[in-house]
Amino acid sequence: MILNLRKEEELLLCCSNAKIKPDIDDKITSLLSEDLDWKYLIKMASYHRFKPILYWHINRTRSQNVPEDIRIALKDYYEYNLQKNLLMWGELLNISKKCDENGLKIIPYKGSILALMAYDNLSLREFDDIDLYVSYEDIPKVKKILISSGYELSTQLTNSQEKVYNKFQRELTLINKFNNILVELKWKFPVPSFSFQEDPNIILSSGSQKIELNHAKIETLTPEYLLILLSLHNAGHYWPYLSWICDISELLKSQKFFDWPLALDTASRIGACRILNINLLLSYDLFETKIPVNVLSQLKQDDVAKVVSEKIKNNLFSNKGQLNLNEKIILRLKIRENKINKTKDFFKLIFNPTTEVITSTQLHYYLYPAYFFLRLIQIIKNIFKEHLLSKSNFINNKEH
Repeated sequence: MILNLRKEEELLLCCSNAKIKPDIDDKITSLLSEDLDWKYLIKMASYHRFKPILYWHINRTRSQNVPEDIRIALKDYYEYNLQKNLLMWGELLNISKKCDENGLKIIPYKGSILALMAYDNLSLREFDDIDLYVSYEDIPKVKKILISSGYELSTQLTNSQEKVYNKFQRELTLINKFNNILVELKWKFPVPSFSFQEDPNIILSSGSQKIELNHAKIETLTPEYLLILLSLHNAGHYWPYLSWICDISELLKSQKFFDWPLALDTASRIGACRILNINLLLSYDLFETKIPVNVLSQLKQDDVAKVVSEKIKNNLFSNKGQLNLNEKIILRLKIRENKINKTKDFFKLIFNPTTEVITSTQLHYYLYPAYFFLRLIQIIKNIFKEHLLSKSNFINNKEH
């Protein structure tokens, strides 16, 4: 990894591992003995969603060099995160039981499932909601079960809006009015702006199995399909957080046997080889994930994936924040190996109506093409806002 990291960033990467090797443990102890910028460290840990696991290792080392106020703040957050995660795990089990009783198949993934599968510890991962994949035909039935359990839709749509929304989006968000837990019902795994050679939803949903997690049996994706899904999820959001790449690393490290041919073949079938390559390169470079020699050799032959992964690594430590629309489009086009998918992705990014566009006006469903025009207006407005913000920041920096 060619990165000029600060001590605080090195410590964050070292503390990202659920299971620590002796050499990494020594490095953590050594870094904690140095004069650290704790404000910067906490800022980075907070942004990249590493605060719980950072506390876990700081508490484990019993270092005397950690300021008491930092230790207390991290402990409080760790305990809050654990309580929240336990509540969401319990809620997931309740929802799964009710759906089973009604003969409805749901596939939970990420969230508490990933915390237990990859980290074997609910306390070490941060997540904000319960993600459930449900076949589109079963969405109304599962929604009805959730509403009867105290949930309500976060966004109210008219019948026409709902038809347009279902056509261009992939999820419904419901919130529990008693405990504020968020549930996202998804009828598509990847973000809507991705195009594929084969339908990934059919492929991935067929790769589910019942496994035992935390003394409970629950249906979820096999590790191979979960790797593909996490890779698509990271790419769909342009790799904003270190923790999301760490999820892939910890998932792979947690498996005694991993069917690499199945994972690689699945990525090839749907046209997401480069997306998988980039995620694996990032995992290998940042978290020293063990990858079979033949697979690693294949990754290193993808020159575009290598260039993109280096760019992403620099973005992760640049404190730059979210990419602008132009940067997102350029990155999206680079990560698709198929020219047809590139073209389709470009037009989807530009014209697919967002939730904001759909809820901003009420049109009859048969007039839905007008939403393409409204989406274009939204993009122009966003570009104008980004230009004004960039100009303002330039003036402020010049004055200082």
